[in-house]
Amino acid sequence: MQTGARARTSLDASAQAGVLASFAAAFSVDRAGLRPAAALKATAGVVIPLIAGIAAGYPLVGASAAFGALSVGYALVTSGPRTPFGTMLAISLGMGTATFVGAVSGLVPPVHLVVLAAAGFVAGLLVAAGPGATQVGINATIALLV
Repeated sequence: MQTGARARTSLDASAQAGVLASFAAAFSVDRAGLRPAAALKATAGVVIPLIAGIAAGYPLVGASAAFGALSVGYALVTSGPRTPFGTMLAISLGMGTATFVGAVSGLVPPVHLVVLAAAGFVAGLLVAAGPGATQVGINATIALLV
């Protein structure tokens, strides 16, 4: 009987150690991946339109522009050392086109559902084309939904 209790106690201790190790790994920060310069650029791209909209008396317009800058800024933060101007431009064009298409197709819900399904399918296919194309597809699909 003691052997079973000892075995159970050692299993409980190893399970607790595993849980603690998981929490430690979840809350650890790999500082090698930090890119403060890119983060500052992306932050400026979000804050400037927001402040401009508030200063002009149109906070909703500033918030909309800041959201667009945030979506495009992801490409800046997740890319390599070079600024991905092509990806950022493609995201902007894709989001603008998707917003227009969503506004037009949203007037007829069955058509909008077909458009959403097609956009989701195309976004899924863009994953095979690489990380930049994936960001374009995801952001355009989100813009179509919103």
